[in-house]
Amino acid sequence: MIPKLLDFLDPSTVMVILNAVYFKGSWLKPFDAEDTSLQNFNIRGEKDNYKKVQTMFMIKRFMFVEEDNYKALQLPYKGGDISMLILLPDKESNLEEFENSLCPTFLCDLTKNMRERTVSVALPKFELEYSKSLKESFLSLGLESIFCQAANLEGISETGNLLVSNIIHKAVLVVNEVGSEAAAVSEIEIVPYCMNPDFYADHPFMFVIYNVKSNLILFMGRVNDL
Repeated sequence: MIPKLLDFLDPSTVMVILNAVYFKGSWLKPFDAEDTSLQNFNIRGEKDNYKKVQTMFMIKRFMFVEEDNYKALQLPYKGGDISMLILLPDKESNLEEFENSLCPTFLCDLTKNMRERTVSVALPKFELEYSKSLKESFLSLGLESIFCQAANLEGISETGNLLVSNIIHKAVLVVNEVGSEAAAVSEIEIVPYCMNPDFYADHPFMFVIYNVKSNLILFMGRVNDL
């Protein structure tokens, strides 16, 4: 999924240290590809800015909670240890402001309040790619010595004349029905038809892939545009 991490390598580079994490999970309750259809997604929450995207549907029992300004849904992966938690602010809320309002213990606090419900779910298929240099982030945290000539990296080099020029992080995430694309796409209009709570992710949301036993976060991100 990440065939190339570095687009350019400086000729003076002596060593590249790579760390890769790969996760491929199959839904415990997969979506039916035949139910996938084109639906509107509100781009970045901007008024009258919509785009037709492939959207998956199902009505099944999931861990769910609805608060004053958001809903949260847990989609478990096969195996039982890992789940995706989707946090959907209401349409009047700004996603960035919602994220900033979350406290460090939000995951533990939120999951304690979730209950199993039959939920009508609409979730867009999406593929995200993120790449960023972490050098400035580490410098802002006070980790400066490894980036300058005073760096002491004698543990990995006998000469000791090494320093870190950059730290690069890259991530790719693909979310679909079961890992395969549907061959045909139709367009339908969705209207409420039952008393089940709904979870229609047709506007910006955030997601967390985490270990449900330890609450260890593996991946976290937001979907603003598709």
